[in-house]
Amino acid sequence: MRDDSTARSLNDSLPRTLDLPPTAKQGPGTDSYQKITMDGVIVTCWYGNISSEALDTWQRLIDEQYEKVGGPVGLVICIRETSSPPEGDFRRQAARLMFSDKVGIISLIFEGSGFRAAIVRSVLAMIFTLGGKRQTPYKVTDDVRQGSAWFVENAPSNGWVPRASDLHQVVDALMRSS
Repeated sequence: MRDDSTARSLNDSLPRTLDLPPTAKQGPGTDSYQKITMDGVIVTCWYGNISSEALDTWQRLIDEQYEKVGGPVGLVICIRETSSPPEGDFRRQAARLMFSDKVGIISLIFEGSGFRAAIVRSVLAMIFTLGGKRQTPYKVTDDVRQGSAWFVENAPSNGWVPRASDLHQVVDALMRSS
């Protein structure tokens, strides 16, 4: 868990160290998740259990960014090993958000190595293949740099598309902040 000084340090350091557009905004977040929004891009890092409040916030941010850019948004979703898989209703609600017509691209970065992590990534890829919209590009990986680069290379040209190095720095900072 992050203490308040870590959260303040992360909040204070991100805008100064990254070449982000003026519209980049960190938050909202809790000990279980943190979000950064940019024009058309929502970066989410899950550290703990998924809650109704977190999913409601995610929906609100998707809606806001969709209206802001006038079209589908991109999601970069980072899942730390400390995060628990969502149960029943939360899993279905998260899937509805990701497979929404308001989402145009998804990069899912699932932290971890070994058999369990590989199986989780395989299951997630299968869920996207079977349950997702076939026209929505997605990538499931364990590598922050690879997931960031893929996102930038495959993102639609609407809205602001970050440089891969900037996106990598944001994702890496969020992954290390729990």
